[in-house]
Amino acid sequence: MIKISGFSKKYSSSKEYSVKNVNLTARHGVTALIGPNGAGKSTLLKAIMSLTFPTEGKIQLSSSGDEKDLFDVSENEANEAAGKKCCGFVSENSLLPKRKTVYELLSDTLRLHASEKSREEQQKLLKKYVSLLELDEVMDKKINTLSRGFTQRSSIASAMIYEPENLILDEALSGLDPYQITRIRPVILEYAKKHTVLFSSHVMQNVSALSDNIYILNKGSIVFEGNQKALFDLSGTKDLEEAFLFCLKENSVKAGEV
Repeated sequence: MIKISGFSKKYSSSKEYSVKNVNLTARHGVTALIGPNGAGKSTLLKAIMSLTFPTEGKIQLSSSGDEKDLFDVSENEANEAAGKKCCGFVSENSLLPKRKTVYELLSDTLRLHASEKSREEQQKLLKKYVSLLELDEVMDKKINTLSRGFTQRSSIASAMIYEPENLILDEALSGLDPYQITRIRPVILEYAKKHTVLFSSHVMQNVSALSDNIYILNKGSIVFEGNQKALFDLSGTKDLEEAFLFCLKENSVKAGEV
């Protein structure tokens, strides 16, 4: 579970907030965070991973999915470490060590994040996610020799393989061809049955196919929260892209009236 309360972020070089007073809750299932470029999506997702920190507000995580177990990731170093352990993170641009093979990457990830599991349990997880992400043919290849598609699939596998409670996907399906996307969507949906998945995407087809709940972020503020039906009812259209643009336009009108 992920709970963001009153999150605001102002960078030292700017007088304006890049993100202002955002409240967001993601539970088991898939929550989509969408918005135009520069809306603040990546800032929020990086803050969940303690790659940046709030100027105001807080980010709470649960490693069990239970609201009673929520803890503030920025409260101290122990909580920051616990937050990283209960979250898998995939960005649009690969953060993988380029000189490692895919096998070394996944094995090292298991040793680091699933050290409490037996060797046999780790091997089962390795086989499971290599199969799900269809990585068998590149296991002995170094990351820097992989195609964009295989690199992204390796990133997704390394984020999921130790089965963290929370999975953060920041444009993680970018660079995949249509066939690969249709193969990975069911993997994400199955994972979300017992875990929290928060993802951002500019591709409305992915949002429509994956999300249970949608947050629309524009100019650093949430302008819509709800499921697809609520969004369609609000916008008067059943086209997700048109509904998205409606929310951006309505937000701009209201901002101009203030």
